[in-house]
Amino acid sequence: MIDHPEIYEKKPEVRTKVAKELVKFCLGSIEKEVTKVGCILNNQQKQDLTELLVLYKSNFIFCPEDMLGINYELASHWLSVDLSFPPVR
Repeated sequence: MIDHPEIYEKKPEVRTKVAKELVKFCLGSIEKEVTKVGCILNNQQKQDLTELLVLYKSNFIFCPEDMLGINYELASHWLSVDLSFPPVR
């Protein structure tokens, strides 16, 4: 028995634009603290997003050395590939 049939109705498809061009944005005074912001944002959106990113920059890591207390082997990955095969594009 369905209590709320409206939940199961087909929802409209939401499409978001994907930025093809990105602009580098420095979050701090260190050169490695860089992220990228999409060019399709308007000026107010860019300003709001950059303020938010700067406010929460302590939640980001920019290199493995920033992950204090986490085993490097746990945070890294590798691909099990046969190097005798040429790469496919």
